[in-house]
Amino acid sequence: MISRRFFLKGTVATAAGLILPSWVVHAERYIEGEGEPFLEPLVSHQNTLYAIDGNGEGGYGLFLGDPFKKPQTRMTWEEFIERCPFANTLQEYSEGVDPEDLPRPDELVGELEIYNLSEYWENPSRLAFHFLENLDLGPELDGDNGIGEINFYDGLSPADDSQFVDVPDDLSISLLQKRLNEINGTVAVKVLGIEDLNGRTPHFN
Repeated sequence: MISRRFFLKGTVATAAGLILPSWVVHAERYIEGEGEPFLEPLVSHQNTLYAIDGNGEGGYGLFLGDPFKKPQTRMTWEEFIERCPFANTLQEYSEGVDPEDLPRPDELVGELEIYNLSEYWENPSRLAFHFLENLDLGPELDGDNGIGEINFYDGLSPADDSQFVDVPDDLSISLLQKRLNEINGTVAVKVLGIEDLNGRTPHFN
């Protein structure tokens, strides 16, 4: 399923969540002159949202956190529970299992647990999907005030459970950074092109 949201362009400066036409003109001129998105700087930030143009065509896949982080191949149960998002103890994770049958904290977890951790809980493209989906970025229906675009992909077929998000152009990246600044000002968008990848492949599901 694909859903699209559009940023709102308005004329009242005090209206929450509206992008002023004058700002859009400035961003468009910057993009035309510099050939890159216009990203309003932050004094400081807590997280980085990477926008990667992997084919040089101007569309960007979005990743929350290091898009090139390699999945761990060996991990103890103690390490696994520390990173598990829904359980604080091994017994809580293994609900219904007799405590005497639980593995020791220093035993290695199986391949399934490592797969779930890397593909579902810590996958940077999936993290970007859930983070952005829960924000008030704009409406799903395009109207007279709609500008830019952000696309959410939640499974491309009945058997596909992938989740990722992308934007089609530099103006949409610029609008996304501006809206993120307005919401809480803690997330910086960093753009990476083909020349920045150096043959690396982002962790994309």
